[in-house]
Order: sequence, then C-alpha cells, then structure tokens
Amino acid sequence: MPGDDAKALLNRMLLLGSGALALYLVVFLSIGLVAPSALVAVFLAEMVAAQIMLRLDLLQVSALVSIQIVAGFLVASSLTAMMGGPLPSGGMIVWYLISPMAAMVFLGPLWRLVVYAVSIALALAWIVVDVGTPLAPVPQQFREAVAALNLLTAGTVVIGTVHFFANLVRRQERTSARAEARYRTTLDNLQVAVAVKDAEGRYVMVNRWFEQIAGIPASRAVGSTDARMFEPEVAQELAEKERNAVLEGRPVETDEVLAIAGARRDLVSVRFPLHDDPSRPPGICWIATDVTVRKRLQDEAMRAQKLDSLGTLAGGIAHDFNNILMACLGNVSLARELLPPDSPAGDRLGEAEQAIQRASGLTVQLLALTRSGAPLRKPVRIGSSVQDAALVALQGTGTACRFDVPDSLPAVHCDLDQIGQVVQNLALNAAQAMQPGGAVTIRCDVADAPRGIAGLRQGRAYVRIRVEDTGTGINGLILPRIFDPYFTTRPSGRGLGLAASHAIVRGHDGAIRVETEVGRGSAFTIWLPVWEGPIPGTRDLPRTPSERGRVLVMDDEPAVLGVLARMLKARGWAPVETADGAAAVERHAAGIDEGTRFAAIVLDLTVKGGMGGAEAARLILKREPRARIIAATGYVSDPVLSDPRRYGFRGVLMKPFDADELDAALVTLSAPSPRLTPDRGAAQGDAGAAAETVADS
Repeated sequence: MPGDDAKALLNRMLLLGSGALALYLVVFLSIGLVAPSALVAVFLAEMVAAQIMLRLDLLQVSALVSIQIVAGFLVASSLTAMMGGPLPSGGMIVWYLISPMAAMVFLGPLWRLVVYAVSIALALAWIVVDVGTPLAPVPQQFREAVAALNLLTAGTVVIGTVHFFANLVRRQERTSARAEARYRTTLDNLQVAVAVKDAEGRYVMVNRWFEQIAGIPASRAVGSTDARMFEPEVAQELAEKERNAVLEGRPVETDEVLAIAGARRDLVSVRFPLHDDPSRPPGICWIATDVTVRKRLQDEAMRAQKLDSLGTLAGGIAHDFNNILMACLGNVSLARELLPPDSPAGDRLGEAEQAIQRASGLTVQLLALTRSGAPLRKPVRIGSSVQDAALVALQGTGTACRFDVPDSLPAVHCDLDQIGQVVQNLALNAAQAMQPGGAVTIRCDVADAPRGIAGLRQGRAYVRIRVEDTGTGINGLILPRIFDPYFTTRPSGRGLGLAASHAIVRGHDGAIRVETEVGRGSAFTIWLPVWEGPIPGTRDLPRTPSERGRVLVMDDEPAVLGVLARMLKARGWAPVETADGAAAVERHAAGIDEGTRFAAIVLDLTVKGGMGGAEAARLILKREPRARIIAATGYVSDPVLSDPRRYGFRGVLMKPFDADELDAALVTLSAPSPRLTPDRGAAQGDAGAAAETVADS
C-alpha cells in the first residue's frame, strides 16, 4: 500500500541521516581536519547509500549529503570551540556557503533568503570569534554563544532535511492514493468482471461488476477461493480453465456457461497468468464479459427467423391442404344432403365432416405460431371448439379432462383458432403441474363482469372459460410474473404460452385471471364478451334458382371450383366458373357489357402463376364500384384477412367451408352496401397504402 511504502521510505531516510551524523562526529572528534580524504570517503559513501535507500536523483543526493556534511562539521567544530580548541574560520565559511547552495534544491525562494542571511551572519560571527576585533578581545561567553548557535543551526539543518523528506513522502503517498483511486474507479466502471487471484487461488482483488455477476460482495470474495464461494461443479470448472491458462502461458479466451447466484450466465472469459515473483507459481487474472442478454436476443432472433421460414413453408402446405379439405368437405356435405334423413350413411358422412373440420383446425394450430395481424373474428359458439382444443392438447400426457360445457352457451365474437390456442396452452400447463393420472376440469358458463378486473365493462355479460387443475399451485413470489414473456419455471420451457394467451384474450376485449393455492392447484379463468348481434347462417332461405342470382366464382384448383359450383347450385344460385383472376375480370366485364350483372363474386386470394383475388377485386371495383365480392382462401397469413374491406372485399370465407356457410355469406351481401374503391397499394398488400374510400350510393 502507498502509506506503508511512504513510512518505510521515511524510516530509511532517518536511519541514513542518523548514521551520517554519528559518523561525522566520530571523524571530526578523532582526526579533526587533518585527514580530508576520510571526509571525501564519507561523502561518497553517503551518496551511494542515499541513492540505494531513498532512490533519489543525483542532484537531490548531492544536496542531501552536503547538508549532512555541513551539519556534522558544525556540530564537531562547535564542540571543539566550546572546549576551548581552535576554530577553523576558513573551513567554516566554505561550509556556510555550501549549506545554502544545497538547501536551494529543497526550499522555496523565501526560505532560501532566510538560509542565506543566517549563514552569512553566522560566518561573520565565526570570523569575529576566530580573528578577534581591533577594539577589544572576544569574550569567552561570545565564543560559547556562537558555538551554541552553530549547534542550533546544525539541528535546524537536520530537522529541515527530515521535514523536507517527510513532505516528499506525503506527496508521494497522496499521488499513489490518487492513482489507486483512479485505477479502482476505472475497474469498477468497466462493463466486465475483473478478478485477480494469487498462486494459492485466493482472490486478492475483484471489481464491482464481478460482485454483480457472482452475487458475492468484494469483502467476502477477497481472501476466499472458488471452492468456498461457488458450487463444486462451478469451482472445478473454473480451476480447470485456470490450469489451462497457466500451461499456455498466454491469454486464453473461452466461451462458458456457468450457474452462478441461482442464474444461468453466458460468459466470454479471458484468463492469463500473472508472474509477480519468478520464484513462485503465478497468479491468475480473470476477465469475464456477461453476454447472457446478448445470447438470448441472438437465440430469439434465430428462433424468429426459423419460425418465419417455417411459417412460409407451413402457409404453402396449409393452402394446398385446405384446398384438398375443401373439396372433401363440400362433396361430403352435398352427398349427405342427397340421402334420406333416416339413412345410416348420413351419420357416417356427418362424422366424416367433423373429422375434416378437425383436420383443418390442425393446420390452423400449426400456423398460429407465425400468424400476424389482427384476429379474424366472427360470431361463433365456442363450446365444442373449447372441448376439441383441450383434448388435442392433452393427447399423450396421461391426463384426463372433464368438461362442464352447456349446449346453451351464447356466441362470442372471436377468432376461434386463437381462442383454441389459449385453451390448449392452459390445458397443457395444467397437465404439467400435476402428476400423471391427474385430471383437468374445464367449465364454461355466462356471468356478468365482476368488479376489480381491468378491461371488463360493468353490466355486460361474458362467457367464462375456467381451466382447473389439482397440481402444486403457484408460489406467491412468482405469481406476478407468470404472464411476463420468457418467464418460465421449467428448464425446457420458453415462457411464451401464458404471455401469448394473455395477449390474445386482451385482443378480444376480454381478461384472464388466475386463482391458486400452493399444494391444492390453480384455476385460470378467461372472460370473453357475449356477442349481442345475430349469428350468420341461421336464416331459412329459398333454394330455387329463380329466386337467386348469378355468382361469379374463381379458383385455380379444378376440384375446389367444381365443388363450389355444385354447392351454389344446391342453394339456388347460378354459378359462373373461372380459373384465375384475369379470367374473372374479363368475365365480369362481359357481364356488364351484356347487361347481366353478378349478384356476388367469390374470389380465391392465392393463384399459382396467375392473377390473385386481391388484384382481380381492384380491377372489378374499378369497373363496378358496388360489386359484392367475397374472398375465399386457405392461406391464413394473407394480409387481406385482417382488414378485408380495405382491399375491397365484403367478407372472407376460410377454407374448408360447407354449402350453408357459403350461402350465409352470400345472403349477407343482399343488403344495400356502400361503394368500395380500394387503393392500388392496398390491393397489392402495401401496408402503408391509403385506406378505402367510402361513398354513399
């Protein structure tokens, strides 16, 4: 430490000064001035000693030794004079001149003037004592007084020298303290952990960032070892890496993952040996950068990129798969209508319809991970969908599921696939909270909004979906964080299920709450507002061709186009079939020229190698602004789905759909509607394009 070094320097300086004075006394009292060579030898010896012991430069050493010689000469001469011996005035004058010259090295201007004045006065006094005066002889008392003053001067010279070096030591101590403070501040503000160990593996220095990463204060870390501060596995791993750095004899960089302070830390570390004493084993300096957050962001970016790629692939597969399901569902539903009501084949075809609908739901669940935009909401009764979603989630878990879902459950305005995803997340979480063989209970009912739940409107009715388990419950310390993104208590979990569920429910103007008791289980409750309007597809409509109009249908899949035409005919519409957007635009223009407009237009959004439905709708509306157009698609990520009216569509049909759903969508177009003129950029999917222009008819 700087203070210890300064004290050692002062002690060495006092030892040197005391030794020099004692040596001068012996020399002067024994040999006087008859052996100048002995004084020269003493002078040189002190110069060497001062340079070695005090580490001063040559000028300071010369000045110091000169002052010591002057002090020693003054002491010896004064003692000789007081004992009645001769006083060498010539030598005294020389020493009095050397003394202030040497003092100039250490003193300021004022003190230099004082030293010169005192030296001249004492030199003159000494001459008077030695030579005498012409008027009267010099009394013995005067001689003794001058000798005493010389002794005082000698003491003052010695004390002044000691005082100077004491100040020098204090300045060095302050300089060292400031340097250490700058060094410590720099280390503590580095965004990396720095630790230094001695040869025995004990920490001798750690900075503030090390304290944060290790979770151990410096007062506890300094003097301790890895084995005392960390788990045995961590301590062993650190010791192995330090041995490698010592063997390499150079800085070694490693990427490592350590479980420190109850958290997983991704570190980029550099270790190198410290050779303070060549005769002893080296110490170690460890510099570690915490890249946990950076690594997590990189992993999330990579995961998002993979999901985007998967979404693109899955979207294409889902589009083709839904087209196949569309052909299957349409033909099965039409075949069932041709059978007598009591035909056993009708029941089998009904089961086939349900299986096709479930198969369609699987593709939607696959795409839910990459789906963007607003939910595709419509009025729907969710009872059966909740049960189907829960059963799919619990397959293979060994967990049973009990349902209490009344048939009279009212409809809600929701994206059925997203709500199904929420139910799946909650059911799977419930199963994971229980031992194998447990049971999840799902209840649905209707209730008014309770007080104290943000996002719910007082006095409005809500459908409640309650998912209950009999598992371990949720600890109160982590309960406030369960809906945070990336928060999970499972090593293999990603912490996205509950966060996504919370976002989906809030996007449906609802709320999600949890009740839990440690050791008894948990219950998650979803609140979704009841739909207060009519449910499409419930009207009893005529089915004779004379009472319906012509419908322009476009789809690039022949099987889908054929089943659409058959469904339209079965419901009394007159279909006109086209295979791509360009053909649909041409056929629409021909109908206008012939004076036979279409009652409705159904366009497939995605056409391989041809004009799709969005561009076709733009061109049709340019010719007929009040054209009634419906989008039909099996590709759930199309931007048209989130805001169909912006692209000129009155509605959207998601494949696969049956004849009743198609007919209900066409009937809704029979009401008077405003003219739609979509912007060109919107038709091309430009998110920044202007919104539709609405004009009264």
